[in-house]
Amino acid sequence: MTAYAASIGFKPKIKKSTSSKWSVIRPLEETGSWVPEVLEKIEHLAQLPPDWDSYGSARLQPAAIKGACRFLLEAPSNILPIPHVTLVPGGGLGFHWQVENRDLELEFKPTGTVEYLKTTMGGERPVSDEGVIPSLADTPIWNWLVGT
Repeated sequence: MTAYAASIGFKPKIKKSTSSKWSVIRPLEETGSWVPEVLEKIEHLAQLPPDWDSYGSARLQPAAIKGACRFLLEAPSNILPIPHVTLVPGGGLGFHWQVENRDLELEFKPTGTVEYLKTTMGGERPVSDEGVIPSLADTPIWNWLVGT
């Protein structure tokens, strides 16, 4: 966890196992090798001032950072390629992947909500689907992205 994530109060949740004596912790080694790089990018983006886009946009909001950090802990980053990470006007954070003919965008909103837009290219017209992701461990969307 970066110093910035700690300074805004982000605390990873530990999933309890069936045993009352042990907790399950996901070691950093089990995450994608790109996770530290993405955390550094988020920390850099969090330092940008309000009006970073010259259109009056708010700076990156703590709820969006917490959502992105939660994603990095919960999603199967070990099977996903590194996302392109950007600020989103209004104080949000965006992750974007393009794998073969599949395109996935996640937007971590300043409210803490995570929205997705997934698009399959090909044929006469691209086919898109969008919505809210209730659980970042949502296996079907990650399997769709990597083509399994």
